[in-house]
Amino acid sequence: MSIPPDDRPPPELGRPGVEAVTIDEAGRRVVIFNPLQSQVQWPGVLVSSFDYEKLEPPARFYEQALAFLNAAKVLCQDAGTKGVASGDITWSQGSVCYYCVHIATELFLKACVWTHSGQSPKNHHDLQKLFSAYAEALPEPEFQFQLPLAWLETSSSFERMLDRNPDQLYRYGIGTDGKGSALTHQFSPDTVFNRVTQLERIWPRAWNALHRSDRSER
Repeated sequence: MSIPPDDRPPPELGRPGVEAVTIDEAGRRVVIFNPLQSQVQWPGVLVSSFDYEKLEPPARFYEQALAFLNAAKVLCQDAGTKGVASGDITWSQGSVCYYCVHIATELFLKACVWTHSGQSPKNHHDLQKLFSAYAEALPEPEFQFQLPLAWLETSSSFERMLDRNPDQLYRYGIGTDGKGSALTHQFSPDTVFNRVTQLERIWPRAWNALHRSDRSER
């Protein structure tokens, strides 16, 4: 769905049957209808990327991190509820949930390191190095949090715990070689839910601390 980049969300959006509003080559507003949109469950509820696009890159990473973290929490709640009611829970649910926490962590660390240094982190996917840089920016104990040990180790040096790159394994279910893990993995909704709840408390405090004037003057 696209809207004019210099405009607020068109009033047509959110109405039954309206999927998108865009601008054609002649500069005319075009309303695109979709029958699947006719049954609106949440009329008038919508959001555009208008304000998001005005954020600096670190702030965008931070917003994305919180969104992925919330997605993991919702997935945990759904898996836990269904698991108790019917035992209907799959490893794929757990894998996707782990991926959401993993990418949320990566984005959060990048946001903080970028904010502190003023430069985009070079170690894009190395959580261990990102976490070390984060600890330098925010050394206070109140801003520290735990990560699964396997995520901080390379697969070659810690293959007994995780023989595939977490990002690859949780996102695709296989490694870059096209093979799955030789290990048996487990997913506990309670464990991940509690971890996410902890991060939801720590991350906003850390993010706000990075933007305090007294810290920026150090």
